[in-house]
Amino acid sequence: MKILIFTDTHGSESAYKELKKKAKDVDFIICCGDVTIFENDIEKIMKKLSQLGKDVFIIHGNHEEEDAVAYFCDKYESLHFLHMSVLHVEGVTLVGYGGGGFSYTDEMCEEFLKSAKEHLDKKNNILITHQPPFGTKVDEVYGEHAGSKSIKKYLKNYNYAFSGHIHETSGIKQKIGKTTIMNPGPKGYILTL
Repeated sequence: MKILIFTDTHGSESAYKELKKKAKDVDFIICCGDVTIFENDIEKIMKKLSQLGKDVFIIHGNHEEEDAVAYFCDKYESLHFLHMSVLHVEGVTLVGYGGGGFSYTDEMCEEFLKSAKEHLDKKNNILITHQPPFGTKVDEVYGEHAGSKSIKKYLKNYNYAFSGHIHETSGIKQKIGKTTIMNPGPKGYILTL
């Protein structure tokens, strides 16, 4: 199985073209948020994502409102809103928590991730967040860590954790225990399971 995962395209046409090429060879697609710049052209962008030819599981970033992304996911059959959801897709468990990006702790996130533990499988559990986990290679900016301690608490429950938000860490990957964490960047990363 191959999954294309991307984040922080912010309306980039070159990123979209690269994703379109890569989408041909995957089973489905995951987006970690920030497909727009403060929702400019959101309708056009969401429509284009719906035309990638695969199911796209998406969360909102800090540039989109939760309701706006949910609306377009309802409008287009191939788009699936993953925020605060646990979905079992082709033998993979996807857990999504979108938005945020600026606080070290998030009580709602912690409550959700705690309850999600009951629905995880023994393998192939993927956590999708916009904000990266705190104290890792994917949340470091100018020598400081800007990630979420709430997300970091629950990393050990997942085989993979993908996030965005910090553009400077695009493409960076790290393994912590059994969990591979990564910022897949705007042009995407293909995960093979």
